Amino acid sequence: MLAIAHRPRHSVPFGRLFLACRHGAADLEQNAHVAADEFRLLQRLQTAGLPVAEPYYLDESGEIFPTPYVVLEYVEGKTEFAPANSDDFIRTFAAQLAAIHQVDFNSLH
Repeated sequence: MLAIAHRPRHSVPFGRLFLACRHGAADLEQNAHVAADEFRLLQRLQTAGLPVAEPYYLDESGEIFPTPYVVLEYVEGKTEFAPANSDDFIRTFAAQLAAIHQVDFNSLH
């Protein structure tokens, strides 16, 4: 999945940042409603207690961007390819993976 993210250049009121994410042509060709599906999935995962970016807005109108997009909470962080403490990293990773696998996706509405 390729998503095009537009990082804001200025903070918005209260110091919060948002991210507008659009999917690429390959995603849209496979599923024209991929942005709506992503938005609903993030809502459901958040309801289930998983630490995901909060979805704020879905726009499929084409008025602002030519393709559908979602506005998400911007989560500060970085990708760790070589964590300083491998044991802690693996424990945290395993705990999050276990939490994902405990979600009953059939019950998420």
